[in-house]
Amino acid sequence: MTVLQIITLSKDIIVGVAAITAAIIGFLGLRIWKWELKGRSEFELAKKLLRAVYRVNEAFKHVRNPFIMAFEYPEDMTDHIGHLKKEHEHKGNVHVYETRWKVLGEAFVKLEELSLDAQVEWGSEFQESISSLRSRKMELNRAILSHLDSLIPGNGAVLSGNELIENKKILYFMPNESEHDTLTPKIDEAIDKYEKKLRPIVQRI
Repeated sequence: MTVLQIITLSKDIIVGVAAITAAIIGFLGLRIWKWELKGRSEFELAKKLLRAVYRVNEAFKHVRNPFIMAFEYPEDMTDHIGHLKKEHEHKGNVHVYETRWKVLGEAFVKLEELSLDAQVEWGSEFQESISSLRSRKMELNRAILSHLDSLIPGNGAVLSGNELIENKKILYFMPNESEHDTLTPKIDEAIDKYEKKLRPIVQRI
């Protein structure tokens, strides 16, 4: 083999190796780009979903606030110092809880939408968590309805003494008083499930 043939062969080998190397680098680069893109997508979804969960948690507290401010009642149902008139006790409280409930409803709509996105991204693992929050929502709704029924004029005692006490433990948010608030620990447990699944994704980037 002549020197010229050796040089030509060497060039062909170098060109071939360079082409293979470029292909490998391009393939690896594409895989890294896809991995980074997926990681960024998961991060954004996890952050949005976690924010929606916290918003639902705050909405629960808003609905369950044991203190009703004067501005929450319709003006025509209050006296000159903002107290609800006795004859409007039922309707006034219905208005308050219907208004508060809208906040929880809107927060849940957003959580439901993002949970569908999470199901597409990660499968059905989040369904248990949101099902638990839905159950807490229904539990609170029943407690509110029982409370409002008890305020209907002439309706009598809808709940017995013990039932009334237990209903208040669901109806009212009492910070750091689990003995007098049986719903908050259940909500916290559902929130914690989201935390354990989403926090590692959020902290990954």
